[in-house]
Amino acid sequence: MIVSGLARGIDGLAHSECLRHQLPSVAVMGSGLDRIYPNEHKNMAKIIGSKGGLLLSEYPPGTPPSSHHFPQRNRIILGLSHGIIVMESGLMKGSMYTANSGLNQGQAVVV
Repeated sequence: MIVSGLARGIDGLAHSECLRHQLPSVAVMGSGLDRIYPNEHKNMAKIIGSKGGLLLSEYPPGTPPSSHHFPQRNRIILGLSHGIIVMESGLMKGSMYTANSGLNQGQAVVV
């Protein structure tokens, strides 16, 4: 199972591969569940929900995506995970903050 953020790039690819191999996928949103971001992943979000996966958000319906929601979303991804694999990230990006948080909590981190 993959727990990720449904973002563009490696997140979307990871969710797509889970779906392709009929594995469950958890997408943690940085918006309300009715405001799928990015827009081009709306269909993927529907399929995740219909194939035994989970769309999860701490934000109420109608909450738009916002840059400060994504680091908060990453703490949920971390809490649901047994380990973290960072496939792509800048030095000061959310993935690296999440990886550092995981290390501080004793989780396995692969960069």
